[in-house]
Amino acid sequence: VGRRMVLLVTTVFLAIGSIMIVVSPNVWVLLVALIIQGICTGIAYPVCFVYAVEITASNNKELAVMIVYLGQFGGVFLSTVSYFAINNIGWRYMVALVSCPFIFIVIGLVMSPETPRYLIVHGKIEEAIQSLKKIYKWNGDMFPENCVSIKKDIFEKAGKLIDIFRFEFRK
Repeated sequence: VGRRMVLLVTTVFLAIGSIMIVVSPNVWVLLVALIIQGICTGIAYPVCFVYAVEITASNNKELAVMIVYLGQFGGVFLSTVSYFAINNIGWRYMVALVSCPFIFIVIGLVMSPETPRYLIVHGKIEEAIQSLKKIYKWNGDMFPENCVSIKKDIFEKAGKLIDIFRFEFRK
């Protein structure tokens, strides 16, 4: 499962958790919804940064991380502002309002490619090239066909987890 799919699944479950919170008939459904949201947030939070860095050009990586951070901080800020702004109409409306951006996040993730790095590491070289072409197109650049030289024999030399405990790797 790639980074994009992890983000897509966790975002869908965050939206489901938000819907459960809004319509919760009792405290037990509310508790289950909050647990779902807590788990999904814990999974998605670090993956957002990895995804942003892996699909961004090397000269814009810091900017990508800042945008992701500001987006996540913006969600918390929006929640706080909405609490004070519409507190008199009820907390369920506040949760529903703050959950609306999930729609745009899901649409964006569906349109976004998987990260080329993830695809290459998992031996999906042709898919990685297609992903790179899509990223280049979004940036308004032409994909340089002659710059891609990925050796397939690298994947045959992949180690095992036990290899990290062998003496030659501890030098």
